[in-house]
Amino acid sequence: MPHSTRDETKRKILIRLAMTPEQFFTVGQLATATGQNYSYIKSRLKYWTDWEYLKRKIGTTSGGQPCWTYALAKKGFNYIYARIPSETREKYLAELKAYQVRGEI
Repeated sequence: MPHSTRDETKRKILIRLAMTPEQFFTVGQLATATGQNYSYIKSRLKYWTDWEYLKRKIGTTSGGQPCWTYALAKKGFNYIYARIPSETREKYLAELKAYQVRGEI
């Protein structure tokens, strides 16, 4: 995985969650769906949740174990359109869709 900036990781996570707004994802699913670093995402989710960019609830892993899951909150949706330039949004969206086409999620 190439090196990503903090903003790039946050932006890709928010945009990926906006692609399926009512779906909740585990940390592992977010890392796989965005190509971003698992440990970094895990360390930042608390902040993004505290800032109300994300909603959090208890879910289960594929093995049935309880875990936190995350979905896009209204403030996160607003962040995407107020703080991310449209050309950057389009670039990240194309990258995220390419992950889906290659079957990486």
